[in-house]
Amino acid sequence: MLNVNYANRGKSLESLINYANQQYLSKRVALVQHIPTDWTVIRRGTQIISAFPTQKSTVDYIGITSFNGETVPLAFDAKQCMQKTSFPLSNIEQHQLDYLTGWESPGGTSFFIVEMLALRKIFRVELSEVMQYWLVAEAGGRKSIPLEDFDKFQVVGQGGGIVLDYLGVYS
Repeated sequence: MLNVNYANRGKSLESLINYANQQYLSKRVALVQHIPTDWTVIRRGTQIISAFPTQKSTVDYIGITSFNGETVPLAFDAKQCMQKTSFPLSNIEQHQLDYLTGWESPGGTSFFIVEMLALRKIFRVELSEVMQYWLVAEAGGRKSIPLEDFDKFQVVGQGGGIVLDYLGVYS
């Protein structure tokens, strides 16, 4: 039987985003912070038996930048996908959508940074785009974003001296 360890899934993408955030800060482009998840650890003596999130978290990152002199509050989540044919919407939790939708209500910007390993590309996918697929899935339709649909999303790469310039739309 295949033993799959999900403990560090997405850590390479998270590290890349964290480094980009340091670069944005040093260039005075944006302040974006990683939001850690609080964990409850169950121990038996010194041995860790189990760990689970204390509560549902918000999203991975929140921050602020500016565009044309206007302040732009940001909230986003990072997702890494190993599927070869699609991005399963089950990778996104309802509380994440709720948070991002609430973030946009007063004028914030919400999106996902999605690394599709099969394509060897990273994409910025706006919340509005994800919601279109989510609504189809809720109505009984397809429960994933087909790989070929990623052609219409913004590819994120190096730019402006930033290792992963996911804010390139603001420069």
